[in-house]
Amino acid sequence: MTEEVNNDSITERMDRFSEKLSSSSVERVDTAKEVFPYFSAAEWIFFSILLIAGLLLRWISLDYLPLHHDESIHAMFGQYFYDFPELQYYKYDPEYHGPTLYMLLRLIYTSFGSTDASARSPITIIGSLMIFVPFLFRRYLKPTTTLFLTAAISLSPTLVYWSRFLREDFIVIFGMFLVLYGATLAKESARSFFILTGIALNWATKANVFVFLGILVGYLIFEFLFSYFILKKEETHLRAIINHLRLFPVQVAVSFGFAAFLFTYIISSGYRHIEAISNGLGLRGLQYFILKLVNFGIAPMAEKWSDAMRHDVLLYWLGKHSIERIQGPFNFHIYQLSWYELVFMCAFLIHFIFFYLNAGKAIKVIAAAVWTTAIGLFLFYRFNTDINLSNQIFWKFFKLKDANDLLGLFVLMSHAFFVTCHHLYKRDYALAFFGYYFTANFFTYSYLGEKVPWLSTYPFVAGLIYLGLYFENLWQNTPIVNWYAYPVRKILIFIGGFSFIIGLLFTLEEPAFNDGLKTNAPYFVVGLVLPALALVDIYKGFLGTCNLKILSLFVLCIFNIRIAIITNFPGKDKELGYISQVHTTQEFRDISLLIRSNIENQVFGSRPLIHVSGEASWPITWYFRGLPEYKFDNLNSEKRPQYAYIFDSWKDEGKQEVPEGFIARRVNLRGWWVPDFNQMTLKKFLNYSINLEPWSGTGFTYVRLLTNKKILPEGIGVQGEG
Repeated sequence: MTEEVNNDSITERMDRFSEKLSSSSVERVDTAKEVFPYFSAAEWIFFSILLIAGLLLRWISLDYLPLHHDESIHAMFGQYFYDFPELQYYKYDPEYHGPTLYMLLRLIYTSFGSTDASARSPITIIGSLMIFVPFLFRRYLKPTTTLFLTAAISLSPTLVYWSRFLREDFIVIFGMFLVLYGATLAKESARSFFILTGIALNWATKANVFVFLGILVGYLIFEFLFSYFILKKEETHLRAIINHLRLFPVQVAVSFGFAAFLFTYIISSGYRHIEAISNGLGLRGLQYFILKLVNFGIAPMAEKWSDAMRHDVLLYWLGKHSIERIQGPFNFHIYQLSWYELVFMCAFLIHFIFFYLNAGKAIKVIAAAVWTTAIGLFLFYRFNTDINLSNQIFWKFFKLKDANDLLGLFVLMSHAFFVTCHHLYKRDYALAFFGYYFTANFFTYSYLGEKVPWLSTYPFVAGLIYLGLYFENLWQNTPIVNWYAYPVRKILIFIGGFSFIIGLLFTLEEPAFNDGLKTNAPYFVVGLVLPALALVDIYKGFLGTCNLKILSLFVLCIFNIRIAIITNFPGKDKELGYISQVHTTQEFRDISLLIRSNIENQVFGSRPLIHVSGEASWPITWYFRGLPEYKFDNLNSEKRPQYAYIFDSWKDEGKQEVPEGFIARRVNLRGWWVPDFNQMTLKKFLNYSINLEPWSGTGFTYVRLLTNKKILPEGIGVQGEG
């Protein structure tokens, strides 16, 4: 019923918007009147359930997981700012990003105190607001698409995880949505305000604003050139921006002034650290590159620029990404999203197939040549394992590690070009932009030299928007099936065929074929039984039909809820997920809090001293915040007897002498899993995607806890063996 709210395709609606963007006036639509008729009663109920489920996943037991190493640093920077705002305010350091997060934490601590949950709450608030984004942009979406996108965001295992994690990336994504809001929903006169405010917020928060701006500018230039030379059309978004500047100079000037104030206020921690403004803008970095250009590529003397290299955002960011600071495969984000967002990656794969089936002849021919080359190179390096890609100059430039990375490189780099060209040629400007923005983010973050899991959120969020628009357009313009009365037997045939093929592939991976047949027999049984039922249904007609959209939405919800729970609420000593690479164990957190309780409550008749060094310093500094008994200066043998608890580095048992008068205990500090990609098979890959079960070795990093028997006569003073 509600699918008839707007019969125009998404591209037609967005194209009309693009035309209005370049005009002097915009016809406003009163969407407030459309809120309640937008969904049917049943859809409103389901939408409400999605909202409640998403909020519960984000807020329940927000302090369940101990603080990650990075989280504890961020939480303490906020604590320093809160405790001594005029003395220990955050001085901008590009390594720890802009002050936005720490200024928010200061506000949170003022209102709710400093706890694990309150420290995470500002990010959780933003993560909760993201659930409402599809509904906010409902003008451009059909109700079913809005429900799919809401479910994908609300129940996303990764978005739930990073909503419960103290990092600044969600603030950056919030700034991106401000830009999107300004470009689509805002009144024309207010567009520059939201766009410039979003950019200023991003710039003051994190240096990947250069990626954001680079991708945006890249699209504007590419669209202009494509429209001018291929489409012979002068109306582009670049021209629309110029028209907006011409028509609303006062509003743009005021918006720029506010954005400048917002940036300078945040980056300087409330104008406490004025030097941060030039560092945050990258002015010294710009000066450095001008001098280098004038000197014909010869870099200025390094010793005179050492401080700028450390504090200037442009020099620091380029320096860090010119090397592989945190190494990983080029396919790092493909693996991350495949293992934690399998439904999303399946949707991307389906899009991939339909895109090239529907593409023009020129794209098909070029794509066929590209894929043939890619597969040929993949097979060559796959069977010549003695050749190391990372040692070959050309592949080293792209930071490739193995043959799998070759496929990822060709897919992401070429698909971005094909998607943008295809949609621009079809005049599908909304799909062109979001397709470009998604694939460009995916390629860029795969290429950059810091492979960290939270960066996967950027291509993921962009991809949700593009895939939502793409499939809505596909369903409307190419009605392949009757979604509302789809034969169940066809679903059984598909599942059975897929199961049989998967079983065959799994069997071929086994060293012994006969053993593989036995191990994978259930897949073959399903592959035979389900099509047999479908065959009987042809004559008996007992299976009937189903609503394929509702079924797909149900599968998406059930699968994502399960993975979200496993990911965000692991059991004790199960902190081994790839999603954060390493994570503080509950054992370490519980011991730290018990020691704090012992000290504060004077369980042993006094407030004994504690000393911490090495890896344990973070996150234990957060757990011992405000304790004057906590020390981390140099510790020698003369000072050691003064301390009741000592955390230091752990060495293999038998290789580390226990000081006289102390009891030693090994404590799990962080859990980790580093995949052995040489052992990876399709079965192991999918098993991790479905069950999050590592196929190669997992483990923990350890610290040693020494307890003083003289000060703590009852022994260790914490639960566990001494």
